[in-house]
Amino acid sequence: MRNEEYWNHKKFNLDSLLQSFILQCEYFRAEPETQISGIVIILELDGLTLQKVIRDTPMFLKSLFTFIQEGMGIRLKAYHIVKNPKVFDMIFAFAKPMIQEKMYKRIHFHGSDMSSAYFTGLFG
Repeated sequence: MRNEEYWNHKKFNLDSLLQSFILQCEYFRAEPETQISGIVIILELDGLTLQKVIRDTPMFLKSLFTFIQEGMGIRLKAYHIVKNPKVFDMIFAFAKPMIQEKMYKRIHFHGSDMSSAYFTGLFG
């Protein structure tokens, strides 16, 4: 099944997306191991299209980054973004001013290169 079939931007609105993320964080926050060790997020953006990017309003992005940086309540050790298409550069350039320096240093872009040392240890 292709990623586009899982990520139907017409079926789920932005509030549903944010609520899903918050619910996942609540689950992880309840785990003692996560409270001690923190988490690493891997975000695969294969299938991201201009239609999906357009719906990400500035207010949504601000809400998302405010939650991640101030309200998530989980130690975020790293944020790995893989299979990011060119259209992602546009939205990230817009969102970059909203990202605090500490978090920005934890964001790693891999594109389609899954051979980095980090991913070799995880998946290889």
